[in-house]
Amino acid sequence: MIPRHLEAEILRLYHAEGWRIGTLCRQLRVHRDAVRRVLTQAGIAPPLLVRPSMIEPFVPFIQDTFARYPTLRASRLYHMVRERGYSGSADHFRHLVHRFRPQAVAEAYLRLRTLAGEQGQVDWAHFGHLQIGRARRALMAFVMVLLLAPCVPALLPERGNAQLPARTRGRLQPLQRRTQNLALR
Repeated sequence: MIPRHLEAEILRLYHAEGWRIGTLCRQLRVHRDAVRRVLTQAGIAPPLLVRPSMIEPFVPFIQDTFARYPTLRASRLYHMVRERGYSGSADHFRHLVHRFRPQAVAEAYLRLRTLAGEQGQVDWAHFGHLQIGRARRALMAFVMVLLLAPCVPALLPERGNAQLPARTRGRLQPLQRRTQNLALR
């Protein structure tokens, strides 16, 4: 916070003497942000020096090129502009050209909100074939997952689970018990 008399001095020198912000900073030994703040609080918008960019002469060409080829990479566009006389670096060019690239249109979507067990996902899969004695059986699985439900029931067609290998039967039994318990509720 700078004292009131220094704020008054800044305003007097800026208006009456026509001093620039840099001169005020050096002579009064005040940071430039403090001088800008004093001028802004007094309702004066200090002029910001905006230098023309190196890309300015090429803006119409860049806009025209993006209008025809909206997915053109900035590196390719850089080489095209470089051939036309641009002398800046590729990194700076990519940074500047970003504002001219057409933006993709956002897609609308609907977020579904459902209660537990109100919606489910279903999958059917074929796991090859299983040789049981002389018979060759297709091994398929039907899986239905109720969203936010506590278990995943799995049902295998073709004469139940008795013909499955013991390892597979052992994995399915807890799931079948949970499914039966849920069905009894």
